[in-house]
Amino acid sequence: MHPLGIAIPIAAAPLLRAGPALAQTNPPQGGAEADAIGWIALAAGTGVLLIALGVGGFIAYLIRQLAVMLRDRDLPETRLALIKDLPLGLPEGTIRALLAILVGIVGLPLLLFSRALGLDVAIAGYVNGIIISVFSFYFGTRVTGPDAAAAREARQEAAAASADAARARAEADTKAAAARTEGETSSRIGALRQRIRDARVIADTVGAIVPGSALADRARSALDLADRAAGVLDTVANADSFEDIADAAKQAGALVAGAEESNPLSDLLGGAASAFAPVLGTLGGAAGLAGPLGIAGAVVLGAAGAFKAGDTVFRRWIARILDRPYTTDLFPEGLSDGMVGLSALRRAPIFLRVYGPAIDGAVPDIARARRLLVTALRADAAALLEKDQDLPGRFESAGELEQGLQEFRRALIEFELDRNPLPAIRVPLRTGTVEISQAGLRAAMDAIGADRSAAQDRDQLALAAGNLARTGIDMEAALRAALPQAEARAVAAASGERAAVAAGVRLRNEMVPEPA
Repeated sequence: MHPLGIAIPIAAAPLLRAGPALAQTNPPQGGAEADAIGWIALAAGTGVLLIALGVGGFIAYLIRQLAVMLRDRDLPETRLALIKDLPLGLPEGTIRALLAILVGIVGLPLLLFSRALGLDVAIAGYVNGIIISVFSFYFGTRVTGPDAAAAREARQEAAAASADAARARAEADTKAAAARTEGETSSRIGALRQRIRDARVIADTVGAIVPGSALADRARSALDLADRAAGVLDTVANADSFEDIADAAKQAGALVAGAEESNPLSDLLGGAASAFAPVLGTLGGAAGLAGPLGIAGAVVLGAAGAFKAGDTVFRRWIARILDRPYTTDLFPEGLSDGMVGLSALRRAPIFLRVYGPAIDGAVPDIARARRLLVTALRADAAALLEKDQDLPGRFESAGELEQGLQEFRRALIEFELDRNPLPAIRVPLRTGTVEISQAGLRAAMDAIGADRSAAQDRDQLALAAGNLARTGIDMEAALRAALPQAEARAVAAASGERAAVAAGVRLRNEMVPEPA
């Protein structure tokens, strides 16, 4: 029950108790009249109690209805704001009416029976003042009700406006979240398409280096997965809902991840690193510290850097890494600087032995050095050098002449590359980034080229790197994606070699009889 339903009966209790005691506290002269007054007071107190109980029950009913209304989830926010704005959640005027009733049903009997109750005239005046004040306030408020209603209406409108603003903010937040999600999904699809293109390019390029090999099979597997991923993404254009688009992106992502796991560049790098390891184990300097996988990665990134420097630099760089016969189109047209010829002569051991005494004496013969340079850059250089009487010298064989010409042209290519040097190559390995200079990479490639088996892996890697650089893909990103699996393959190959060596040692020990 509401607290007012309890307070009113308690306030009426003195009248109930006062009835039987009226005659005793101030007995009148006639006994019958005293009994009548007592019974009247008792009846008045009982009436007050009944009214109080009725009011309390009515308040309890209103409160229950309010609770039911508040549990309704469909209750508009404006009505909820209206209820919250009411005093004690009761209809407007209820509290004023209850106060007036309380004063009326208690104060009026006290005033009417003040003489019977033996109340002082001053107290009766106080009671009269209270009654007048309460009724004046009540009816005065009723008269000024429109102002209160207007104020309440203004509060309701403000509450409704606040609710509308909150709703608008919630809708805006929902739309913004949806837009962010759609944007993220769109970006993800764009990134997936880029990964598919890269996977296709790598598979096509690397697979074409050694057709019919296990590497080519691996490339075909990656290409198939990339094509399937592209097919899934093509369904996005006809998707009926955002959920379908997100599901397609998820499926395509799984297929692209599979294509990247079958990345043939990883196999190419891992195989090259395994082949380079025995050779680079004896190589000092930065190239030796970089390790076989660092050198393999430097070939890939070096090709990309050379391609960015221009076609001429790129062709010279590839030719120097492969150390193949240097064709005359790799050199600047009209190159005839005698000092350049002398510098190249000093870096070409065979030519230095044959032509050094006549050209690189106490006073270098710059004119002959120039003649040697111009002749060496002719397409028929070998035949001309063999017959040139002005360049005295004798080669032990035609093969030595060809080898000497290769050394001389290599020195000239290095001179041209170093004229505008390319930056050092930074390879991001798992253990940290290693830096390899261009000269260090050349030295490593020369050492690897001396081993026939390792030279084959070098050539395949350099050709693949050159072809990939021409496609324009992000070579550093491609290398980062391929290195983890390449490292795992190189480690597995090294472990297999160690196991094979150990098995060979055990077999040899078993076959060799122990000394008696």
